[in-house]
Amino acid sequence: MSIVCPHCGDAEEREEHVFFHYQYARVFWFGSSIQLDSSLIPGDNFIEVWKWIANKYEEEQDQDKLMWWVVCGLWRLWKCRNRQFNNDGAWIKKKGLGGFGWVERDLAGIFRATNGVGNVACESSLMAEAEALRAALISVVERGFDVILVETDSKDMLSQT
Repeated sequence: MSIVCPHCGDAEEREEHVFFHYQYARVFWFGSSIQLDSSLIPGDNFIEVWKWIANKYEEEQDQDKLMWWVVCGLWRLWKCRNRQFNNDGAWIKKKGLGGFGWVERDLAGIFRATNGVGNVACESSLMAEAEALRAALISVVERGFDVILVETDSKDMLSQT
């Protein structure tokens, strides 16, 4: 199954496209302190690309620092590629009440929107966390986003999916 990149529409959205061949990624790498022209990187998959990069810096005196920069760059590109929604829920067991909220950040990590609700009938902390996620996803749909990254601190909720 081929999935077209939702950001540029020009290529199949695979790891090597996201991290090295997408226009934003090429500008990122060339403008970085390692000034990597990622349009010249060969490889049909991420492993081949990674091996090429490792070989490129293999003989460099500060190889570890350069590879550290590459790893941090990959992380930053992933974070910048996605709108981010952090959500959280809270629950007061004695009262059977909870509250929840969410925060949206754009591709650069800049705050864009938030919302929250308190005094909601909840039977558990898991229910409050689920309500927080539901509120964030409703906002996503209403605002027309099609590519997002949702983060939660609820291990219990994640294990239910």
